[in-house]
Amino acid sequence: MAKPTKLVKEVWLEQVAKQMPGIDSYFVTNNLTSSISLQKTVKNVNITGASQGYFKAKKLGMLAGRSLQDNDYKNFSRVIVIDQMVVKKFFETNEDALNQVVTVGNNDCRVIGVYKKH
Repeated sequence: MAKPTKLVKEVWLEQVAKQMPGIDSYFVTNNLTSSISLQKTVKNVNITGASQGYFKAKKLGMLAGRSLQDNDYKNFSRVIVIDQMVVKKFFETNEDALNQVVTVGNNDCRVIGVYKKH
């Protein structure tokens, strides 16, 4: 399999951010509404696909597990970080959510972390 490469826009944004005084992180997002299911429970949720700087720039604290890492992006890992509102819909505790496989749309993803939503 070919090694994934950065898109031209990503490279450009990275270069611009490095040249701007005071910018220490940046991110790009894509938002949509989709279903998440676990066993027989299905809920519609808002999903944010985000680039690597998202958690740092938004100063989102982790409640359990970890945030996305470089290798998750490079390897196109099927992992997901959820907020505490999603946890309440499917699990009893933040820790119960970790390593569970949920279906997002048609894709199975392993929960690696829970973050505190502002």
